[in-house]
Amino acid sequence: GWSGVIKAIPFAIWWLVMIETVALAPEEAHEPHRTIPRGLTLAQITLIVLVILTWFFATAAGNDYKVTGNENNSFPLPQVFSEVWSAPSERPHVLAFSIVAIFGMVVSYNGMIYAVSRQSFSLGRAGYLPRILGHVHPDRRTPDASIFVWSLVVAGFVVWAAFNESAVTVAVLTCNLTALVW
Repeated sequence: GWSGVIKAIPFAIWWLVMIETVALAPEEAHEPHRTIPRGLTLAQITLIVLVILTWFFATAAGNDYKVTGNENNSFPLPQVFSEVWSAPSERPHVLAFSIVAIFGMVVSYNGMIYAVSRQSFSLGRAGYLPRILGHVHPDRRTPDASIFVWSLVVAGFVVWAAFNESAVTVAVLTCNLTALVW
């Protein structure tokens, strides 16, 4: 229902923020006038295709939507996979999907560290945040202080998630709010 749609909005913004990190990369790009628009366009197309495929396969699997959409079901896509491939010999597909999903989460955290560190680096360099965040590594020319600070923040959320189930939701909402404000 609509309550599920409302609850999904922060996660939709999370993916939008991930895609917009492409726009933060012109300093590292060789031809930013050509590669940045191409990267943004391909990222948007990828997102649209993945959302449509996820919606299609989750609804076309033939399972009961009340089971898939149940609030106690934290992992609806692996459940759909396990219902479609119910034979024990076909279970490696569920394991492969779960491994890919874990890699996706790791990549999204990496993207958020990249996005927030680039934003805080720019704001630190401009003087809106502490100047230390605008520090650049002398050899690698990367915002090392900003990356270090935000890596610690992400690690804190990961540790917090081990003790509190709502930590991931709080992390997504915090990152979204920060990205929207910055």
